[in-house]
Amino acid sequence: MFKRALICMEFDSDFSEVGTCLSGLLNLGVKECLVVQFLSYSEAVNASFSYSTNHLQKNVEKMRLALEKSGFAAEAKTLAGRSPREVYRLAQEYGCDLVVVEGRYDSLSGEMLAGGIAGSVIHNQILPTLVLRVEVSEEQGTPCARIKLCNFTGHALFPTDFSQNADIAFAELEKLAERGLSRVTLVHVMDKVRLEPHLKDRIDEFRALDQQRLDSLEQRLREKGVTTVDIQIRYGNPTVEILNAVRETDAALIVMGSQGRGFVSELFLGSISHNIIRQSKTPILLVPLPDHIAKT
Repeated sequence: MFKRALICMEFDSDFSEVGTCLSGLLNLGVKECLVVQFLSYSEAVNASFSYSTNHLQKNVEKMRLALEKSGFAAEAKTLAGRSPREVYRLAQEYGCDLVVVEGRYDSLSGEMLAGGIAGSVIHNQILPTLVLRVEVSEEQGTPCARIKLCNFTGHALFPTDFSQNADIAFAELEKLAERGLSRVTLVHVMDKVRLEPHLKDRIDEFRALDQQRLDSLEQRLREKGVTTVDIQIRYGNPTVEILNAVRETDAALIVMGSQGRGFVSELFLGSISHNIIRQSKTPILLVPLPDHIAKT
């Protein structure tokens, strides 16, 4: 499925907390990891006055050793500058086919926190990106981070609008199925805004067509070894209904395309995928259109 992952960490990442989840990358086929702690230029300058170079490298080295103990071949480094261009330059240089970022969300609002490397990587996505969910709260006045446990071969939820990008994301889901995925929930949301009022009389017709498409996807998954496949056709706002489905099914992973029908070639906050990233507490494997297709 994937071979080499670029793991993007922040200056204030809880390396031990994130490290507990990364062994799950083995289930995605990952054998090699490059762990990079990205510092903003101001963080790098401030750190130079209070830390030695060895101290800056200490956390990523601990994660590298933990990854090697889990069975990965791993490298680690700390870099100043956290532009997406630098992330993808490193990914290309080291032959990475998966990017892993921390999707931090506030424990009170439940929404993804702005800023950091994760947002810029997602906004400028080129490679499949695994967004880990890290809950940030305060305990006795001290910031605390807890990560959503990662079970990538347990139960995956796959939202689809039957677009080209959804087809590409489904191909990744099939690869995950070949690696032992046990349960999948397929979700399609009939968009109320698009169907009402002019197409409301054809809802049953559209639902039957959607059911046929989902049945076909179910058959493909069963041929790959998935034992339990659930199908949901919902009606309403796609973001709201997908989030409801995630909560109701308690899926451990969401697999979805980063763009759907009608979206422009560039990602932007407000799209369905980005709303799911902002509001879901479940890890997400976000699959982009290949570059040669996205530019056409």
